[in-house]
Amino acid sequence: MSKTDERGPVTYRTEDHLGVVMQMYGSVWSKVLPYCIVNTLLVVIIVIINNQWGIDLSFSDKGHKTMGSLVSFLLVSRAKISNARYMESRKLISDIVKSCRELAQHTITFTRYEHSPLAKEWRADVARRTIILLRTVVSVLQYETKGIHAWQVPELTVDEQQALRVALGEANERSPMVLAIFLRTAIAKHVECLEKDLDVNQELKLLECTADFVRAYHGLMKLITTPFPFPLVQMTRTFLFFWVFTLPCALLNDMDLVISMFMAFFTTHCFVGLEFVSIELDDPFGEDPNDFDVKALAEVAYADFYVSVHDIDGREAADTLRNAVHKPLRQELRTQMLSTNTRVSIWNTRYLDREQEDFCDDSNAEFVPKKKQMSKLLSMGDIQNMIALEKQQKSSRKQMVPLFDEDQMQAIDEIQDGQV
Repeated sequence: MSKTDERGPVTYRTEDHLGVVMQMYGSVWSKVLPYCIVNTLLVVIIVIINNQWGIDLSFSDKGHKTMGSLVSFLLVSRAKISNARYMESRKLISDIVKSCRELAQHTITFTRYEHSPLAKEWRADVARRTIILLRTVVSVLQYETKGIHAWQVPELTVDEQQALRVALGEANERSPMVLAIFLRTAIAKHVECLEKDLDVNQELKLLECTADFVRAYHGLMKLITTPFPFPLVQMTRTFLFFWVFTLPCALLNDMDLVISMFMAFFTTHCFVGLEFVSIELDDPFGEDPNDFDVKALAEVAYADFYVSVHDIDGREAADTLRNAVHKPLRQELRTQMLSTNTRVSIWNTRYLDREQEDFCDDSNAEFVPKKKQMSKLLSMGDIQNMIALEKQQKSSRKQMVPLFDEDQMQAIDEIQDGQV
């Protein structure tokens, strides 16, 4: 999902032919259009040169057709390989999330009749470490675009951050492996926390979920650290651009100006566009509309963990787990927001704290957020975008764009009055 565009992932209806053709969001039209225009103008330039100075730059299309078959083969082969890598990456992400979900669910299932304080503490510790492990994977995948090291993830405790920094330094991709060791150690502590130790098969099942995570993560790292073969990319680009930009000369050999312009425009869009599709698929972990929104996928899993803990240990345990995970993050964001010294910072700080209140609807005792409260909450991405906007506007001394409606502004004023 594009982080600069709040429209979310690319969606479309396959039966809506006109909508698919005309949709610009997620399309490569914006990148291909300059090439189409340039090639169309080349047709006009070649005609002008022929009419003004009598220099005929057109040639027979026989050789050009043969070369076109070669270019087509290279483009289709590259697109096929890129799509296979793209789909494998998506499968591995699903395997990572699935292994974390199964670990949390099996932990709850195997210890359902253990209600001692130590058992609750052990379940919460395993759940928290699983969440942190998944959050660190998200950080590793987004490192190229965010530039945030895994040990800088605010959800980590100070001890965990120091352990990662001392043990790994700048080796960002190894951080989940260290946290996986911590998780395995936490699982092994069941002998100290449970009144009845886990059965051998049950313990092996939990460790197997961790092994599934490590296996999927290694597969993902294999794809990320093994780029598309450069010689094939170089050969494809070389033949592609030579063929595309000599296309006007071949078209004008036996077609008039209008038809040649039409053919040059759409043929360029077809061939160059297919290469841009491959480029989109090469790196699915960035911020382009067609990239995976790994953070959103992980956040859905977090919610499942809270639900599982709430199911066995109640609301207080679930809130405690949420606080353990989000407290470092809230402190980090509060520090950033208060440093801007603006009205927006005060608003977001107050409502960021409210996120933990009244999480359970007393009317039906379900573990769901109240709609009224959540409608006033801003997502973490919104808050970070606002911080960046505030800094930019403060440096340029421009008039701030209104970010809230009248009701929210009135609430901000009340908050400020209360703090004075």
